[in-house]
Amino acid sequence: MLINKRLTTTTDKPSKVSFEEALNYIKTVEKRCKFDETVEISINLESKVKDLSVRGSVEAPKGLGRAVKIAVFSDNAPEGVTYSGGEDLVQQFLNGSIKDCDVCISTRKYIPLVSSKIGKLLGRRRIMPDARFGTVTDEVDAVIASFKKGRMNFRSNKNVIHAILGKISFSNQDLRENFEVLLKEIMSALPEKASIKKMFIGATMGKSIEIKFGGG
Repeated sequence: MLINKRLTTTTDKPSKVSFEEALNYIKTVEKRCKFDETVEISINLESKVKDLSVRGSVEAPKGLGRAVKIAVFSDNAPEGVTYSGGEDLVQQFLNGSIKDCDVCISTRKYIPLVSSKIGKLLGRRRIMPDARFGTVTDEVDAVIASFKKGRMNFRSNKNVIHAILGKISFSNQDLRENFEVLLKEIMSALPEKASIKKMFIGATMGKSIEIKFGGG
């Protein structure tokens, strides 16, 4: 699809457009950074409940284009992770020496210790191991592999879900495939009488653009 003529004649942020038009705008009009920006989606939920609990995970078919820094609370030292350990790893989080962790995985043995000592800290950083995300498990290697392939966790916060779709260098088709898989999973996780109100897409350094829901 060619970018809408309206979007090529102005640098003003466009109003609600198709997913494809929004990507074209981000990649052409707004693309000024030298680094490969992250493309993110923001989904506003509609419900009478003020703070829905909607969470889940799905593996992005085209990956996310980023190296994931993983911490594992375990007696073993799995390959391919940035941090691993038991009580010593808990202490590293407590003293603030770990600031760049994207995902935390815990074996069942260590989750009571993690919860009691650093549960609130990891919760604020949205990286607390959670059985509902599959990050409390004794099958650690399989979960690590999934995150490295491009697993996306999502969780609502005040009826808004933020998620990563990939990098701006991805093709529109690859970003669309990741988006469609994520959206399908979110839709299946929505409670009764809840729905999607609005969706916005944007890159790291750019404006967010509202996209049409249900087409485009």
